[in-house]
Amino acid sequence: MRLASRAGWGVPVLGLVLGTLISGCVSVPTTGPVRSVERVATVDEAPLNRPAEPALNAPPTQIVFGFLDAMEAYPVSTEVAAEYLTAEAAQRWRPGRGTVVYDERTTESLPTTGGRRSSIALEVNEVVRLSARGTYRPAAARGEVERQPFSLIRVDGQWRIADPPDALYVRTTFFERYYDPFDLYFLDRTQQALVSDLVFLPIGAQLPTQLVRGVLAGPTRWLGGQAVTTVPSSARVAVSVPLRSDGVAEVQLSASVAELPAVQLRLLSAQLAWTLRQVPAVSAFRITVDGTALDVGADDPQAVDAFAEYDPSGPATRSQLYALTRRGALTIAGDENPYPGLWGGRVSRMTDFSITLTDVPRVAAVRPTRSRLRVGPLGAKDFTEIDTWYTAAGALIDPQWDRTGQLWVLDRTSTETSWVVTDDRDAEHIPAGRLGSAATVGMAISPDGTRVAALVDEWEGPVWGGAAVDGAAVVIARVRRDKDGTVRRLDRAYAVPSPGVRFTTMRDVDWGAPSYVSVLADSAQDRAQPYELTIDGSQLLGGAVSGNDLAGARTIASAGVSGAATVVGTKDGRLLMEGADDGWAALADGQRRPHYHS
Repeated sequence: MRLASRAGWGVPVLGLVLGTLISGCVSVPTTGPVRSVERVATVDEAPLNRPAEPALNAPPTQIVFGFLDAMEAYPVSTEVAAEYLTAEAAQRWRPGRGTVVYDERTTESLPTTGGRRSSIALEVNEVVRLSARGTYRPAAARGEVERQPFSLIRVDGQWRIADPPDALYVRTTFFERYYDPFDLYFLDRTQQALVSDLVFLPIGAQLPTQLVRGVLAGPTRWLGGQAVTTVPSSARVAVSVPLRSDGVAEVQLSASVAELPAVQLRLLSAQLAWTLRQVPAVSAFRITVDGTALDVGADDPQAVDAFAEYDPSGPATRSQLYALTRRGALTIAGDENPYPGLWGGRVSRMTDFSITLTDVPRVAAVRPTRSRLRVGPLGAKDFTEIDTWYTAAGALIDPQWDRTGQLWVLDRTSTETSWVVTDDRDAEHIPAGRLGSAATVGMAISPDGTRVAALVDEWEGPVWGGAAVDGAAVVIARVRRDKDGTVRRLDRAYAVPSPGVRFTTMRDVDWGAPSYVSVLADSAQDRAQPYELTIDGSQLLGGAVSGNDLAGARTIASAGVSGAATVVGTKDGRLLMEGADDGWAALADGQRRPHYHS
């Protein structure tokens, strides 16, 4: 049940949700087991689309429609589209300032005076709008009508557009075929881990150039200030990023990059490696200035699969899955024996727990009273090694370590939810804005530490794209940190739209990758089913599973690293693991609450 792009996430494409499910996409299944599908056509196999030039003596309406059609050229180009404009308009036109994705269009002739001018009003049902950077925002309502006037004048007897909008207009069918989601990679404030920034870009030969330009431009607006880059503001791609026949991308940058110290060049290399690895044809890259390769203190060329230490999903060891026995003792998932030491023996009856293997391996646990947060070494053998780090005002839920070793927990009372971050010295109640007053029933911290996903029964705050949320919601918020990683507050919270699915009860959430969350929820259609949802609402997968395979599902675990499957825990003590083809397979009986360590 993995979301992906043709080139992006290393797994098969499973469907793009554009406002609601588009014809031609793989839809949210309503019957049968959740399955993966085959990878769609590669970039090289994408069909060419050569638009027609303006027809001789074409009327104004035909010129406007021809202009729209010409913007759907593949390989992506606006050369033919510019032929529908006056010479002055073609020079002023800035189609790179945004992209409007629509599914229906109509025109209306407006009254004019004289024979040299004509006015046409174009109406399109907007589905999605991309920013200049490629940030995806669904329309506030499916089929939202955008009205765009066009003024046309005669040039040498032929109608031409004088005032084109500064955007590309493409139909959903074109967008689905020629655009894909990609992650641009930046650094967290500690510069110890990469942070993903999800954008949509057109596929094709210019993709490596666009990805590098995206990195050089820095984080998009929502992440700004909490994701950083080592790239100087004056850095530019010299011309393009050509791809050699041996799979090496030549990243030709401006002279300011040559002045970076070795440490920053290595960090820039990590950003480029993780960003360019999404292009299947790219196996390695070189950073050059004026035709000379820079000494970055690594192999030349640099492999795109290098820099594993900056993995935004955390170390590969996160594939180790833990669980609780029926009596609440710690165990390795699927192992019949309890974990050695106190956590697998005398410290039992745990309800929630979290494990960190950073620095000192530790366990944080909450017992059924949900009143105290207990912490001790993973290998603890004596009760003197276990301390109380926090005592609740209400009920504690979802203790979680983040990648910096700070411990989070929700403290829920009847009127509010406190976001608590603690260590072995003190506990801080973190300002959380609207999330502080929301009925939050669960949360997960992204492995890179820059976002939290919260499950909210009722949300009255912003929704990504501006649509309304009917029912329960997944809310994403930004984590504000100091340069040393200390958490200061949550801000910029928004609900993720889930078109076509109305969630009624949220049960659990985890991060399946830097850009999507795995959610266990009841919907108006199904009870307790797993879904995977991108943080911008662009992709949704999940739904009904045949039979009673997931009856009583209560918790979900994902990690986003190789070898870490999505696992569901049920109320009656079963662990079910997602399979590649056959839905869900039994992993363990007599175990619950699956958990990948931080």
